[in-house]
Amino acid sequence: MLLIIVTILLIGLLINQVFYALNAADDQKKALNEKVEIALDIIVEKVSANQNVCKSVNNCLHTEKKQMCCKYLDGEKEWGTVDSIISHELARFNINLHYNFDFTKNHPEDKNTYAMNMDQVFSEAGVVMYLEFPDRSKYLLKQMGPVFISSILLILFITIAFILMYRYYQREQVMVTRTRDFINNMTHEFKTPLANISFASNMINRENERVDSDKIEQFTRIIQEENQRLLNNCEDLLVIGMAESDLKSSLEENVDVHQVITKAADRYMEIQEDELNIKLDLFADAFHVKGKSSMLDNTLANLVDNAIKYCDENPIIRIRTKNKNGWLLVEVTDNGKGIAKNAQDQIFEKFYRESNHDQHDVKGFGLGLSYVKMVVEQMGGTVFVQSELGKGSTFILKLPLLNE
Repeated sequence: MLLIIVTILLIGLLINQVFYALNAADDQKKALNEKVEIALDIIVEKVSANQNVCKSVNNCLHTEKKQMCCKYLDGEKEWGTVDSIISHELARFNINLHYNFDFTKNHPEDKNTYAMNMDQVFSEAGVVMYLEFPDRSKYLLKQMGPVFISSILLILFITIAFILMYRYYQREQVMVTRTRDFINNMTHEFKTPLANISFASNMINRENERVDSDKIEQFTRIIQEENQRLLNNCEDLLVIGMAESDLKSSLEENVDVHQVITKAADRYMEIQEDELNIKLDLFADAFHVKGKSSMLDNTLANLVDNAIKYCDENPIIRIRTKNKNGWLLVEVTDNGKGIAKNAQDQIFEKFYRESNHDQHDVKGFGLGLSYVKMVVEQMGGTVFVQSELGKGSTFILKLPLLNE
């Protein structure tokens, strides 16, 4: 509603400004017309009082049967006299315009022409003297230049401001929608670690009956790791809004990427057991980068979590590493649903979540891939995706190797 009101007001202001400019132009034209008509009246009076001029014009129109006297009298003394009278009177009225003049029996219809009847002077009726200003339009524009230019500029600025406001409004609408989804789904992102903690706790209670210390130790470690992961998720919500310079200052560790990948895979395999298959192809000869182990672990965790959540069967995830042209490539491939082409450019945006008719099949923040992109880029790398609907996805992290 507010946008509609603002739009109506802006349109009204634009219309008002257009009418203001048109009225200013009309006022300038009326003012010029009034000055020219007064000047022409004085000119005709002075010309009529000059017997030599009247005789020459009368001879031209009556005796010679000319329709116009310009060519007949041009260069004659009388013609110069008339020109002198005209220039003097126009100067008195501050009309600094190039002009043409003539005496004729045909009243001119041109909009730049002013004419006055001289029947009382000549023996033949219908004779008029006219003044023509070929540059009248330019003169009017020059006279109203400041008003016209300011109006045009104001209209232009208002239009640009409205377009920018509308684009910002659209952007804010998208952010409001994504933020609403984020708030509605935020608690669901914590369900996985909480469910794993609950699962491990229940298993410990069962295993207590058998007094199997190895199992108790295994599930205790799961609880500790998932608790830490839960804390990391909370921290991610804060880190995602951290200033770029602050984030860069925390990425100073010598990170063994193979070690991070192996630990993350072991953790998921322990929790998921037979429901998840993670295959490691760690072929890279150089695998140390500059960054932070916990953040890289969270980055991999986000990719693995997505692979699990967006898979309709038992997830099969393959993590490969290799070196190429001085870079370390980490490829995470899954057998999930895949990502539509039109969504692949948006999945790394904050709060974006692929949906079907506004219904999200999988709950989450919409921050996971945004976090992945942010961490990888702050480490000096890039991330991109290769995917096809129904055929899974491959996320590729391209990281600069550490200069040891």
